[in-house]
Amino acid sequence: MEKQDIINKIIYNRSELFPKCLYHSFKNPILIKSGKLHYYYTDTNKQYIDLYNNVSHIGHSNLEVLEAVKNAYSSININTRYLNNSLTDYAEHLQKYIPKGYKIIFTNSGSESNDLALQIGINYLKTHNGFIGSLERSYHGTTWLCNQVSHIDSKGYIVDKNNFLNIKFYSPEKKHDLDNTNVFILETIQGVGGNYDVPYEVIQHIRNNTQVLISDEVQTGFGRSGGTFFAFEKAGIIPDIITCGKPIANGYPMGACIFKQELEKYLPNTYFNTFGGNTVACSVAKVVLEQIETKNYINHAEEMGNYLKEILLEVKNINKITGAGLFIGIQFEDNINVPELVEKLKDEKGYIVGIGYNNTLRIKPPLTVDKKTLFDFVEVLKQLNN
Repeated sequence: MEKQDIINKIIYNRSELFPKCLYHSFKNPILIKSGKLHYYYTDTNKQYIDLYNNVSHIGHSNLEVLEAVKNAYSSININTRYLNNSLTDYAEHLQKYIPKGYKIIFTNSGSESNDLALQIGINYLKTHNGFIGSLERSYHGTTWLCNQVSHIDSKGYIVDKNNFLNIKFYSPEKKHDLDNTNVFILETIQGVGGNYDVPYEVIQHIRNNTQVLISDEVQTGFGRSGGTFFAFEKAGIIPDIITCGKPIANGYPMGACIFKQELEKYLPNTYFNTFGGNTVACSVAKVVLEQIETKNYINHAEEMGNYLKEILLEVKNINKITGAGLFIGIQFEDNINVPELVEKLKDEKGYIVGIGYNNTLRIKPPLTVDKKTLFDFVEVLKQLNN
């Protein structure tokens, strides 16, 4: 069977087996068989450069991650109600990066983390009243509750404002009157919204006028934004709740909801997450944290991001460059069709990138990416823009 026939058969089978919402990436999809560092490979060993997968935080097929999974599974994989060193060992290590006096609950995903944070916020509002605030162009996950506070749905289209649960949406560019908005969920650098960094003064204003501030660090945490462990640190704020997901265990299902100790009384009474923080997940997450430290990925992300921003200034038809570290948005002028550009980068040059709000190309590769890869990518952008 020819390669294209195989791809067509897979596409057909997907359409028969799954609903339309489980769409595949790209107009002309590729069949990925393996990955290494920031590269993908097809069955014919054709190489693609991955500038988009922030889930594999410290690289595809990381050998230490694979060894951690194997060792943990070959011993025991149990939930948090059983005693095991892996849970407390990892939590103690993670405490280096979170404010003092905060408690941790591990989950299976960023969506679960945000959902739990919102449940805490809703329980807080039962005694304090008021609204939940969120930003326009925000995206916070796939659960029903997360969807209610996400101004952008999972396909990246703007959805109508939703007053259910007393939610208010605010522009990320302005300081608004936040009267009676007592809970706020915030991406300090919006992800699906185009890797857009919310202005410092807006973040400060939200912090100063909100009783319970949730910082969604699912995409930007663990050094992704460069220079700091969490993106909120760049704005000099301390949120009341911090949520984590994708990068925490390099793609192994795991997340975290980290909250001020005094908010513990607003947790759902019967909350328990069967496999959140299981022994395998914690073993993998420990490797991720260790490599962030030993390979100096936080400073590396900052250096690579600054370098990319600098050389992007040589590319024509760019309206704005946003984001920080290895979480960069490249907003093109209206004469550039970004979806078409993404397909050209893949088909003609072998680069995998993403699409964001407002004609934006999104860059968020594994932290293994190097200067040469970024330089070559920008040279390709120059060629395609001529």
